[in-house]
Amino acid sequence: KICWITSAALNPSRDKLALLDSRHIWLFENWQGDDFFSGDAYRIDLGIVTQKEAITFFDDNTIIFTDEEFMGIGRNAYVIEIDNLVKHKVSKD
Repeated sequence: KICWITSAALNPSRDKLALLDSRHIWLFENWQGDDFFSGDAYRIDLGIVTQKEAITFFDDNTIIFTDEEFMGIGRNAYVIEIDNLVKHKVSKD
């Protein structure tokens, strides 16, 4: 499957990295040094396919992301709390 990352953000504590694509947030935690892939990786399904454009952390548990408008869909800002999401662990295989 094709995945275009359109934005990335570190949380204020610098222990979570979030990557944004059109359908998911990819969350990385517990890495060693500067190797983000050495830790745990999770896929968070967003439930709607739009052109996502920006992601940031409001605090260590709250993510804000935006999408563009296309054919009347989008042009929104979304606020989600990581602790309240279903996170799918990504296998390293």
